[in-house]
Amino acid sequence: MKIIFDGQEQGNVYDFVEKLGFPKEHVKKFNNEEEEFFLVTKTVKFGEISDEIENFLEKNSHLAIGVAVSGNKNYGSNFGKAGELISKKFNIPLILKFEGKGFSEDIAFLQKWLKNYKKENKIMDQNMSQTKN
Repeated sequence: MKIIFDGQEQGNVYDFVEKLGFPKEHVKKFNNEEEEFFLVTKTVKFGEISDEIENFLEKNSHLAIGVAVSGNKNYGSNFGKAGELISKKFNIPLILKFEGKGFSEDIAFLQKWLKNYKKENKIMDQNMSQTKN
């Protein structure tokens, strides 16, 4: 499983993803149509999904296990709004909204969530293998 992110390799989303310590790949470079991923993105304009992410998810949303979204709390109800829209439109669980580059609590929360997801899937895969034998 990889973290797929958008934005620049010097921006808030990239800095957040760097701190997670999981394999990462920019959305433009993603070409594995079988591998699950976790999406980290941002809200653009005043509460919208970027065109790049919208187009990407139209083809690949079935592989997404969750989404985290960066935003600015100064935008009130539009804080992290892209995450809500992605969740609703593409049926992807919104796991986290974080401000700017995220705080240490945000990093720790998402690291734990991702590790638990991997652990649960490993157990499920083992159980499925055992039932096939």
